[in-house]
This record gives sequence, C-alpha cells and structure tokens, in this order.
Amino acid sequence: MMKKSPFKFPFNEKTRVTWVLLALLVGMVLVFSWTSESFLSRRNFLNIMRQTAETGMIVITVAFLVLSRDIDISMGSALGFCCIVLGLMLKSGVDMYQAGFLTILTGAVMGAFSGFLVAGLKLQGMVASAGLLILLRGLCYVLTKGYPVSGFSDEFLALGRLRFWNVLPLSFTALIVIVVIAHIIMEKTNIGLQITVLGANRTTAKFSGIGVDRIKFLLFTANGMMIGFASFFLLSRMASAEATTGQGYDLDILASCLLGGLSLSGSKGNILSVFLGLMNIGIMRNGFNQLAIPAIYQDIVLGVVIALNAANWVRARRE
Repeated sequence: MMKKSPFKFPFNEKTRVTWVLLALLVGMVLVFSWTSESFLSRRNFLNIMRQTAETGMIVITVAFLVLSRDIDISMGSALGFCCIVLGLMLKSGVDMYQAGFLTILTGAVMGAFSGFLVAGLKLQGMVASAGLLILLRGLCYVLTKGYPVSGFSDEFLALGRLRFWNVLPLSFTALIVIVVIAHIIMEKTNIGLQITVLGANRTTAKFSGIGVDRIKFLLFTANGMMIGFASFFLLSRMASAEATTGQGYDLDILASCLLGGLSLSGSKGNILSVFLGLMNIGIMRNGFNQLAIPAIYQDIVLGVVIALNAANWVRARRE
C-alpha cells in the first residue's frame, strides 16, 4: 500500500486559476522587461497602477454580480456620466468632497434603478442595463454639448498624483483596501455564502430563506456607488471628461472577471483571482503599448478571452 506524500501541492480546484494567473503575470513581466527598456521603470509601474485602479474598483463589484449570476453592461456609460456630473459640479464651485459625495450618490441612484428592474420587474441584468447604457451615453452628449469638461482646481488634480510612501498611488491603495474587504466578505461572511448560493441556484437560495431580490438590489446599488467612487479618481487623473469618457472600460472589466476564473453561470471563482485577472490585463495593455501594438489588437485578445469563457459557460449548461 502506497504511503501519501508528506508534501501537499498547492493546487486545488479553487486556487488553480490563481496560481496560473500569477505565473502568467510573472511571465508577461519578464517578456515585456526583455522587449522594452522602459517597462521596468518606476514611472511605468506607477502608470500601470494608476491606469488599473479605477477599472479595478468597478471590477470588484461587478465580480459580486457575476458570482450571483448577473451582469451590468452599462459600466462604461455610467462611469463617463459620473465623471461629467462631477466635473460640472466642480466647475460650478461645489466643494470637492461634497461633489464627490453627490457623485457617489448619483452612481447609487443609477445602480438602484438597474436593481429595481432586476429585483422588482424580474428582468435579466443584461437587459436592464442595456437600456441604461444607451440612456446615459446620450445624456453624456447632452450635458457636454460636444465640449470637454475641464479646468479644475490644483487641489483636485493633486489627488491623481498623490502617493503613499512615494510608491503607491492613492487610487491603487484604495483598490487594495477594496479587494481585501471584498475577499473577506466572500470568504468569511454569511453575505458571501448567500451570494454563492444565489449564483449556484436561485430557486435553492429562495427556499433557503435568502432574500434573493434584496441581495440583487443591493449588489446593483453597490456597483453604482463604486462607479461613482471610481469616477472621482479617474477625473482627477485625466483632468478632463468628454462624452466618450468610459468607452472601452466595459471590455476590460468583463474580461478581468472572466480571465479571473468567474463563470457567467455564477457562483464559481474568487476575488483574488479576479484581481490577478485585472493586473494581467493591465500589464498586457501596458506592454503592448510599449511595443506600439495598436489597441484594436489588444481588444481582439480580450474578445477571445470573453468568447472562450462564454463557450465554456454554454458547454457547462448543456452538461
């Protein structure tokens, strides 16, 4: 009879994706550092952290939606709308922090609207948010009248350059805190368990006494609030908002979730893997930019990631 090995290999069904993404991340860093002299520079890594921070904040709340077997596709339009609303308030003389609070509240209202359509009217999240996507993008053009919103105070713009210990940007530090809190919620709390059960089987969750509609409404509302919060940092970094602000963010957000091991069928995946998926995409985009590879080819890569995950979801449902 064979004895069990005293060494435990650190791979299991739950952590396999995490280890693969970590290896992929290290591999890309090595490749891009070899192909580009400026990739490993301090300035470039600061840019990577800043560029992934706002996207990452929204990725985390979207991950909660995907884990509950739902999705919001109005993220890019909502982000752009919040940036424009925030910019217009700042231009009109509203205090920076009051404007930030009102922007988060604006995001919460948008999220609550989608949550009402899903929880109250029983629409699919994709259907509910599709109408909001078109509406908000139209409002972006109406509010800006085709002109960029800019000319903010130095105090506000300084937030986009603020760093802790002269290493971590404020926005990326906020992202790390959000990731840690989200991981604890999913792994250590009853709320995380309820979201997992809901994603696995809505009927089972309902008969288990879980407030399905309440959770759906709160998840969409929280996602809207996070979009409003992220817009504060995005506008501070970009120093301008236009009608097209936020376009393309939807693809990165969804690809981060799917590359991070989440399934469109819900319940499968973890927050740390999603964070690594985000960082992989951030490193990939930055490295491709260093090599002067057009953005369209980067989008093709992300499109393939989404298509493969969707195909795997269909196959799993058939089985």
